[in-house]
Amino acid sequence: MPDERIVCGACCSWWGSLDEASRDRDSLPCCPHCECVLFEFEPRAFWKMVHTFNDDNHPGYTQFVKWLRGKCFPTIYLAKPVYESSTGHKVKL
Repeated sequence: MPDERIVCGACCSWWGSLDEASRDRDSLPCCPHCECVLFEFEPRAFWKMVHTFNDDNHPGYTQFVKWLRGKCFPTIYLAKPVYESSTGHKVKL
């Protein structure tokens, strides 16, 4: 059975399931692209934070986060123009 916990970058934009993460020498989950250490969330808590931020005057954020899955950028601010140009959708950060 797959591990459904969500992990996301402490110093990058990558997020995915714990099963999709890489591991560092100490077996800590890390980004499979830049090897940044990851924070762990239960899916319900992760999505609640995303939806709350979206609803708190940041339209488009939920779709942006969904698009970000599996993508590694140093910051979400660097990911924003790539998202907007590739999807045609705007996001307010």
